[in-house]
Amino acid sequence: RADDLVVELARKNIPVVVVTGYDIKQPVAENAFATLKKPFTSAVLLDTLYQAANSLALQDRPRES
Repeated sequence: RADDLVVELARKNIPVVVVTGYDIKQPVAENAFATLKKPFTSAVLLDTLYQAANSLALQDRPRES
């Protein structure tokens, strides 16, 4: 399990998408950008990854004064 890794990456503002067939533990659910429980469609996966990448791009964008 990568629960500690998900929490650590979230602390560094790195969006994490968790894909699992297991129950999702509280710290992971609170820190992950999204959690996808199997089964899911490829469209859902692609949309979620797009949103995660977009959120990261928005974090890196310089703020206008």
